[in-house]
Amino acid sequence: MIIIVLIAGVLAAAGFAWVATSINRATRTNQPQPYPEPTLSGPETPAVVNLLVNGWTVTSDAAAATLVDLTAKEYAVIHDGTAHPLRTGVDLGLRPYEQMVLDRLAAVQQPAAGSAPLEALRFRGSDDSAAWWKRFRDEITFEARAAGLSQPRYGKRERRLMRGSAAIAALLFAVTLLGYSLGAAAGGFVLAFGFALVVGERREGERDTPAGLAAASRWLSVTDPSPAYATALGKTPELSAALPFSQADRRTLWSSYGGYWHRIHVSYPPDKFPYGISGVRLLWMAALMIGLGGGAGVFLTRVFDLAPDADAFSIGVTYFFDALCLAGFVVALFGLRIAVRALLDISAPETVSGQVQWVEAWRRNTHPDDTEPGPPWLYYVAIDDGRTDRTTAWGLPDKLLAGVTEGVTITIRARTWSRRIIEVTHEQ
Repeated sequence: MIIIVLIAGVLAAAGFAWVATSINRATRTNQPQPYPEPTLSGPETPAVVNLLVNGWTVTSDAAAATLVDLTAKEYAVIHDGTAHPLRTGVDLGLRPYEQMVLDRLAAVQQPAAGSAPLEALRFRGSDDSAAWWKRFRDEITFEARAAGLSQPRYGKRERRLMRGSAAIAALLFAVTLLGYSLGAAAGGFVLAFGFALVVGERREGERDTPAGLAAASRWLSVTDPSPAYATALGKTPELSAALPFSQADRRTLWSSYGGYWHRIHVSYPPDKFPYGISGVRLLWMAALMIGLGGGAGVFLTRVFDLAPDADAFSIGVTYFFDALCLAGFVVALFGLRIAVRALLDISAPETVSGQVQWVEAWRRNTHPDDTEPGPPWLYYVAIDDGRTDRTTAWGLPDKLLAGVTEGVTITIRARTWSRRIIEVTHEQ
């Protein structure tokens, strides 16, 4: 019976794989080729052009090209490595993805510090850059589809073929399981059908249309595009790199604290003792080490004679317990050191005022049975206090997280040794 099930599974998988491969080959994106002669530009925006000339996918150049285009339309200014918007708020004359770029530029501004450095466009720790980019790509794709320049890779016909073949393959596999039970057959059908769809439609995306292919070829034949379109076409990698809409390096950040923009360097405590641990827990650990280590040492000195005056075996045993006794006292001494450091840490917290530069989950609740990490209970918080261009992040418990985001000014009371924040005051 097992052999029959295996053979049926192999045949079903082979049949579905043939159908899925045929559909994927038939829906591959055609690569546009430039025309022999130079052509004029068209009505498409730089972001849509970026989609067309990159295999119907949006690259990071699209955001940079959109910002350059906004400066040409006098919505923003780029000068000497800085940028700022000339208009704020919702503008009905802008497309949704253009508005997103303008809003992002406005969000990083600090009026008291002047125009923001271009590097400040990068997303910080608490920013959901993945969600921003998904929406940005979706808006560009929606416009390209509406103009007839792009279409979903799998249309209704392809989806019906894919799902129909997946259902047939899963049904064939389920029939062979009827010999076990009806429940096994039903479960086998659901699992096989779901697995087939996940594998078969994993390459879902966009593909060309005749109009889109013609527009892409036309743009590839433009010999002297404007800066925005040159960026969209990937011809100005230096400019694209200078207009970053990617995730920031958490170790090097731009701060406007103090009324001027400056770069700060941040180090982060490692995920090990004693960083981020509460004072109560540190004292409990110290007490445990002192109690167990010291108790073991005292017990061994009382039970065993530490003077080796017997035969060789007894001497060896004595030396062994001498070592255990010494180890116990060493553990107790370490516990005493931790207790002293923890008491000093608790009794003399440091007060720091500054601007929050980075917020990121540090430690999470975990359970041996969990397949996904649990919610964070401790966060990294990097603060620029204006005293130096180097700082070390603190540990912020989740119960104090409310209102702590990049750009706000706060005052904290924190324990220096464990780098744990115990109180947060928000500046008005």
